[in-house]
Amino acid sequence: MPWRLLGTRQGRRSQNPQPSDMSDEDEYVRAHWREDTFFGNQFLNGVHPMVIQRCTGLPCNFPVTPAMVASSLGESCSLQDELEKGNIFLADYKILEGVPVNTINGYQQYIAAPLCLLHLQPSGELVPIAIQLSQCPGPDSPIFLPSDSEWDWILAKTWVRYAEFLVHEAVSHLLLTHLIDEAFALATLRQLPMCHPLFKKFLLEVFPSDYKICGFRVLYKVL
Repeated sequence: MPWRLLGTRQGRRSQNPQPSDMSDEDEYVRAHWREDTFFGNQFLNGVHPMVIQRCTGLPCNFPVTPAMVASSLGESCSLQDELEKGNIFLADYKILEGVPVNTINGYQQYIAAPLCLLHLQPSGELVPIAIQLSQCPGPDSPIFLPSDSEWDWILAKTWVRYAEFLVHEAVSHLLLTHLIDEAFALATLRQLPMCHPLFKKFLLEVFPSDYKICGFRVLYKVL
């Protein structure tokens, strides 16, 4: 969908050609996805709560100043106090820095390696308070704040969510779930007899036949 249609009726129609088929969860996401509280909630209740960490000191390449976040923290809070209390969290996607990108159908693709600072509010809600889209601060890599224009802030959050998706799919999901399991699955098939208790236990976990087009015997033969 072209950027110019984002947020328009035409854009929403292209994304949801049959709104009547949407679930209650879909409708909720559609209504609240722009909100900072929803964005923060996804770090803890989404598919990948693996990158976010409690922050006790800001990294040198993320020069957020107390003045930048004063309006987000409120008059009774300071950045240093909140850091000491453990109410500041950081999502750092340094792992994506320098990753080569593809050109798909003639269109150059892009990846950000952002840093996102979040604040745990007294209400218990986690909200973003500062975002930098690269690992190198400077004029070409400003720090985005909730006080910026609506779409500047939304796009900054979108780049963070995009980075979260990439790390989830390539690292936590593919590498640390499937590819790691693959090595143990092959070793089990090739080195342990079928009567071994570990063989029986492990293969039931890795190859549940109820969820395969072909049965276990076919999988065993292929592997």
